[in-house]
Amino acid sequence: MPSLAELFGGAALIAALFGGIEYVRVLQLKNTITNMQLAAKQAQVDEDAKSAKLSAQILTTEQSKLSAIRAAVAAALQKVASDAPTNTCGPAVRDAVRSLQHGGGNAGAPASGR
Repeated sequence: MPSLAELFGGAALIAALFGGIEYVRVLQLKNTITNMQLAAKQAQVDEDAKSAKLSAQILTTEQSKLSAIRAAVAAALQKVASDAPTNTCGPAVRDAVRSLQHGGGNAGAPASGR
């Protein structure tokens, strides 16, 4: 029959073995959590880059639309300004009204808040 010291030694060995297994399991969980956090941060960086690219595309599109509107307005103003001066407001007003009518958008609409 084994002695009491051998039984305690065996119990201590088994406890140490289970403790080591539990320690390895905790390390694996910690590693998994760290990997998940890194993946979440990378996903956020990727999403931010995608959002910045889309914002730049939208900004470029809006700037080109604004440039086209400015060019149309400049052409309409030039046409009105180049009309021959008269005692009446006939051709200049006609050209100005036509440019507003063909301008689209809110041309000719009352100002907001009125």
